[in-house]
Amino acid sequence: MINKINFVLILLFFSGNLFSQKSLGTIVFPQEVSSPLTVLEQEQLLEVFGDSFDQMVLNNPTQLRNMKFLLRSRIKIVASSKKDLSQIPSLSDLDLFTTYNQNIQRPATFDKSNFNPLIYQFQWFSPIQQIYRIENTDLLLQIIPQHAFTKN
Repeated sequence: MINKINFVLILLFFSGNLFSQKSLGTIVFPQEVSSPLTVLEQEQLLEVFGDSFDQMVLNNPTQLRNMKFLLRSRIKIVASSKKDLSQIPSLSDLDLFTTYNQNIQRPATFDKSNFNPLIYQFQWFSPIQQIYRIENTDLLLQIIPQHAFTKN
């Protein structure tokens, strides 16, 4: 009898939690996501997806939109006013994303004009903002959470 009561109480507890979750809302994609890939963006995606680029990105409108959204709106490189950045995780602390292209290599130096953030294994869908230090610079890489672009 007690086991049945405990079971019912547990069910009630968990069902209440399921219904109390907040909806994340609808993502409002910026207008810039509708324009075609730039040459640099195409090169970045080709580096990451290799031979799977057409199948995984170009022939998948949702994935293409999401990649443009990520590159154009959610990833920012910002200058830091802090002198000591040693407490901030570094890009070199991250593994490389080699699922589709085993030949990806970590760049020896940072060049903002052709930097490809997609080669790193970031937590792209983390609910919190992520910040990483770019070695030998006063720059930080900021990943804005997707929910920052939602409306209810």
